[in-house]
Amino acid sequence: MDTRAGRLPRRSLLLRMPNRAEFVIAYYAALYAGAVVVASSPAIGEGEYEAQKADAEPVLVMEGGPGRRGRRPPAPPDIATLQYTSGTTGRSKGAIMSHVNLVANALQNAHWFGWDASVVNLAVLPLCHTWGMCVCLNSTFAVWGTLVLAERFDEEETFALIERRGVTVLYGSATMFHRLLDGPARPIGHLRHVKAGAMLTQGDLKRRWDERYPQAPLQQGYGLTEASPECHNNPPHRFKAGTVGIPIQGTDCRIVEGEVQLRGAADHPGLLAPPRGERRRLRRRLAAHGRRREHGRGGLPHHP
Repeated sequence: MDTRAGRLPRRSLLLRMPNRAEFVIAYYAALYAGAVVVASSPAIGEGEYEAQKADAEPVLVMEGGPGRRGRRPPAPPDIATLQYTSGTTGRSKGAIMSHVNLVANALQNAHWFGWDASVVNLAVLPLCHTWGMCVCLNSTFAVWGTLVLAERFDEEETFALIERRGVTVLYGSATMFHRLLDGPARPIGHLRHVKAGAMLTQGDLKRRWDERYPQAPLQQGYGLTEASPECHNNPPHRFKAGTVGIPIQGTDCRIVEGEVQLRGAADHPGLLAPPRGERRRLRRRLAAHGRRREHGRGGLPHHP
């Protein structure tokens, strides 16, 4: 603050809400980011509030509380996230994910493996990736479990966190599990649910892992961004080697002319403004599968 000018730097956050978790989170987040917090009482009149806001000139205002009209809560079909995927031809494309997609896949995954509030999930997968977002973040919180965050994957730190935090669930790429097996056997405490993805994990990797850690056998399934992303899993107590398992609950699957076609609550509604040629191919495939919905730029629904 320039005390001579009596003005705040242009990085202030105005908070106007009662005692609730959002106030606490925003307050400490702003301070940590170096912003100035302007705390305004929700009990004051609108005139005084507008005067405070004009004085402080905040770059961001957060309001909330009983009696204040806000935007409607999101409906299940509303767009929740835009996940870029390289699983299609050409450059990466934005896969539109609705709120119902994220909720459905989180519950499908958690219920498939029988998770409950005792789950302690170690997130070594990047949460910005659709797989980490679902199986680590959303699925864990869907059952009120505990999420342990790791900023990056490190073999020693992973084993240390597993033992120190009582981790019960670990997801990772096949490369990560190869690295965990490179050294000597380590205590894994309460770890019971382990799943590898991002590439084939059959053969030597599964054999080596299961021999070393039989209490936490390595599982494999199949998924893709457009399915939010889990769509196939082996039953947890009936693993069939050499397969990705069966469609998870609420998911239909068929193979047509060499393509795997999926339909279900977690199936995304479309891509964000795909290129013209790709859009034509997508329309033909969607029509063959009984779906005719796309989205134009900006996330607005577009029906061809």
